[in-house]
Amino acid sequence: MPDAIGKSWTPTNHSRPSQRPNQCSNNHAACDKHIASTRKEIIVGIMSAPIKGALKSPATTSALPALLAALPTLLGIAYLLASSVAVAGVTSQVTIKTYEDFNAGEADTTVITSIGEVKPGWLTKKQELDFEGGVWSALTLEGGTVLLGTAQDGAIFISRKGGAATKLTAIPKVIGVVSMVRGDDGKIYVGTMPEGQIWRVDPVTAKTTKVATLADEETIWALGSTNGKLYAGAGPKGNLFEVNPKTGTSKLIFASEDKRILSIATTSDGAVWFGTSEEARLYRYDPKRNVTRAMADFKGNEVTALTAYRGGVVAAANELT
Repeated sequence: MPDAIGKSWTPTNHSRPSQRPNQCSNNHAACDKHIASTRKEIIVGIMSAPIKGALKSPATTSALPALLAALPTLLGIAYLLASSVAVAGVTSQVTIKTYEDFNAGEADTTVITSIGEVKPGWLTKKQELDFEGGVWSALTLEGGTVLLGTAQDGAIFISRKGGAATKLTAIPKVIGVVSMVRGDDGKIYVGTMPEGQIWRVDPVTAKTTKVATLADEETIWALGSTNGKLYAGAGPKGNLFEVNPKTGTSKLIFASEDKRILSIATTSDGAVWFGTSEEARLYRYDPKRNVTRAMADFKGNEVTALTAYRGGVVAAANELT
């Protein structure tokens, strides 16, 4: 549980229909019964960090009298700890009896599940970006560092620990940096638009080194890394390439017959999952068997993003009009 992320749920007159539990959409009476039986109260307050450490008991039972003798002291310590925790924030209590009570709530740094549970969520922070062209790619590094690929003449910006984004470097003679990945070797690789290039970038020294140019490809829309190799999703031909980051050599792995490979994710079994645009198809490539299988055909135009999850992936697909 994270330290003090703020309020969980607060009652208000503002309605949030989009946050209704799924089973409550059409049956308010059933929802009232569900909430009454499973959620008598929702506690609103500030979570405190757990107290680290524990009492270590002796191996024998001979210490029991001493422990009993020390009980008043231990209770006094517990009281002091409870008092110090209470200072962290005021805890209030809200009783939820009906669906209308629940629906009137205002979510604040929380997640409301489909069965009406209120759980701690993400605390977000808006960061103003003082450059033009927009962000086309991003990569999170350790220590809260984030790299941002932009369409400002191939510029790469860096933000450290939530601070202002400053220019790190730029890839020459390109419009934008549209994909990023950390390789198995720990180095950062980026894909460009146009020219179909892959570059290595050092976030410490800002040094850039060209790794490969994929012939007859305009844009490297997505990058992935597994088994010591890079995998590049390109457009406008919708091809998947395998690239050796040490030698820069590349080979065509799969022609999707779509216009772009827009997203790539690699899983713990070494597989490469990739999604396309404009037909929104999802594929899985097995490097060990050199086999590619179609896994899904989504309603929509593109598989915009993929992330690995329990040996498979979670896909985000858009339907653009």
